[in-house]
Amino acid sequence: MPDTRKLPLLSSGWWLGVCVAGVLGLAGYGRQQPVGGGATDEPPAETPLQLRVQRIDSWVEQRSEAIPTLRRLVTSGDRRNQQDAVTALARLGEEAAPARDELEGALSSPDVQVREMAVYALASLPVDRSRLLTRVSSQLRDPAREVRRAAARALEKASDEVLAEALDTGEETVPYLRLEQLRRRTGLGLDDIELLRSLLRSPREDEFLRADCFELLIWHDRLELSDLYVALGSQLLDLNALGLRYLETVGAAADEAAPLLVKMLEAPTAGTHMAAIRGLELLGEPARGVLPELEEYLHSERCVDVAATADLVVRLGGDRRRAATLLRERLLGEVPGHAYAPTLLRIDRAMAEEVVAMLTERLEAGTGSVREDLNNLRHFGPAAAPAASAARRILSDRDGADRLDAAMLLEALGPAAVVAVPEFVAIVEEATRLAQGGVARGGLGLELWVVRALGNLEGAGEPAWPVLLERWKTLERDPGPEESGEGLEAAVLQALSAVAPQEPAVQDCLREACSAGMETLRPVACASLLQTRPLAPGDWARARELVLDPSPSPRRGLLIERLARIGAGDDETIETLVRLIEGESYPLGDRLLALEGLGQSERGLSDFRTRLEVLARRPPGVFPGPSRVAVEGPIFGDRYKPAVRQQLALRNWLRYTLARLNEVDASDRSERLQRSQ
Repeated sequence: MPDTRKLPLLSSGWWLGVCVAGVLGLAGYGRQQPVGGGATDEPPAETPLQLRVQRIDSWVEQRSEAIPTLRRLVTSGDRRNQQDAVTALARLGEEAAPARDELEGALSSPDVQVREMAVYALASLPVDRSRLLTRVSSQLRDPAREVRRAAARALEKASDEVLAEALDTGEETVPYLRLEQLRRRTGLGLDDIELLRSLLRSPREDEFLRADCFELLIWHDRLELSDLYVALGSQLLDLNALGLRYLETVGAAADEAAPLLVKMLEAPTAGTHMAAIRGLELLGEPARGVLPELEEYLHSERCVDVAATADLVVRLGGDRRRAATLLRERLLGEVPGHAYAPTLLRIDRAMAEEVVAMLTERLEAGTGSVREDLNNLRHFGPAAAPAASAARRILSDRDGADRLDAAMLLEALGPAAVVAVPEFVAIVEEATRLAQGGVARGGLGLELWVVRALGNLEGAGEPAWPVLLERWKTLERDPGPEESGEGLEAAVLQALSAVAPQEPAVQDCLREACSAGMETLRPVACASLLQTRPLAPGDWARARELVLDPSPSPRRGLLIERLARIGAGDDETIETLVRLIEGESYPLGDRLLALEGLGQSERGLSDFRTRLEVLARRPPGVFPGPSRVAVEGPIFGDRYKPAVRQQLALRNWLRYTLARLNEVDASDRSERLQRSQ
């Protein structure tokens, strides 16, 4: 650091700068404080998404009182203020009518999201045909496809007449509007079919539009084999998924599709390769005709995914021993072979056990790469139980470089890791002492995998649960950086319910975390509580309440699985799952888990079949409306498109599930008829 006594100008200038910065900082601080609970006009440059969402929610709650502030912010010139204000106006719906002029001005904003949200906001206002056509239809030529799509939806929502007039505005706009028009048609003409096929094959069109074209061809029963090839061969995940679902439910042109799928295996992209694998699996018996070509491809240098292809060859009746030998060579070769272990275990368990014994022997002798052998063994899962003692020895070496890999292996072994409980307890106790001493803990690391390993030891009891309970108390005081519910806190809660499910102190801890814990951990705590015994009536009610909580939760899926499995047959539990399936605001993954859980009940699907059939007939692609503006993205990126895809995926799964249920009913009726005769 320079001697400021020799630099008087620098020294005085430095102090002057500090003073000026302090004054400006205080002035800025005063401006940023909301007065009387009002909205903040100028958020800091690094305002977290959470705070921006809260600010938008507060404006929506204020309703008409917030309109003057929002009108001013829309014209403020600040990008983030404009984004938040226009989004709030879109959610206010018709109440945003006083801001119509500002919203129309926002259509010329340089920011894509401001323009897109302005279109949605204008679409929510009372329809003025001439004004809507003048302002919104001009956005059909916007360079951003998000804005073009929003304009098409806005015009479609307005009226059929507006839609028909907008179709004449230019060739570029036809795809985005014509699809909305075709959705309502009971039949398609030749010109319509040609339009859909040309859009489906056009690489210039966006993913969602091409998937919509494929979907429309299915709806109108005009899909041809060439259309299916385009979907299966596409690198777009939506088209892959739609093509595979169609192949699975309809089984169209199975004999002709098999050779094409074999050629697709050599595609350079993993997505196309996996689509071909899945397609051949779905074909079943017709795919056996291309088995020689598949085996030749598997043992060639051209094979992109050896594990998946070997699994497919064996499923179709190929040479099991030869495929297993290839996987064994890859697994023990110089190239890391983690992906080969589960497949080898499925194909030839005896050979897999030989590989486990060989890797364990190498581990105990200290030859080869210890870390690589630990990782290979981990991917065998519980089948690698013979390596538990060797992994325990490595974990007990406090100065060893491979302790983390040993802990990960022990976690994968399941109940076989019980031999390492003393080491697990010692590691958690050390972490507790450090936390009590004020030493900051790290993120995902050794302790996390040790706690997860303890979570696999059901009924382990003492000394594990008292140590875990003490560790939870330190985490409760200092929750650390994890906010997703995926970290150490969630692992400790689940481990507590596993090792001591009947301990009153553990139940009290979990109940407290359910009701007063961190928001992201409440589903985890509640799911863990359902594992304990005995359960109080309030525990079930709390679980059902959390499952239907409208706020997003990254760990709700765990709670849904537990509730469906433990409460199968309970009327209120079944009703909760059906309400979750019907709720469009819930994530697709949670709704599919609820559907799967409903299938575990003997009467869940049958008793609620009528409600599920209504949901299965609901057409996807409904205009989301201002209340459906989500809170995701970098700040509110593409929202309604994933919502449309989710509706379609859920509808397809519902139809598939109901079809299976009908098959079961038909089989039961046939059996009863045979018994009666």
